[in-house]
Amino acid sequence: MHEEIGNYSSELSSSLTVEIGEIVDLFCPVCHESLNIPNKDALAKYIRVDDNCNECYIIISRKYGERITFKVDEKKQVESYGEKLSRFIDPEWFLF
Repeated sequence: MHEEIGNYSSELSSSLTVEIGEIVDLFCPVCHESLNIPNKDALAKYIRVDDNCNECYIIISRKYGERITFKVDEKKQVESYGEKLSRFIDPEWFLF
């Protein structure tokens, strides 16, 4: 996965095959903890720290090929990126 928010390019190893629409499990590459959000419509979440040491949550789809990203800051301000955002019309869905 690309580190730039809203950039949906990815690289797969030659030994891994993933089909468009397949739900994948995501793990932290450092601590190997699951990033999957239980019971949250195939989403994953991680904390991102910017250059000014501000933290926010990044929420992404676990469905391969689905371009959905949300950035939620400490004030619960949401920035959205992607093409299929209409299925998240409830503004409180990200509060967990």
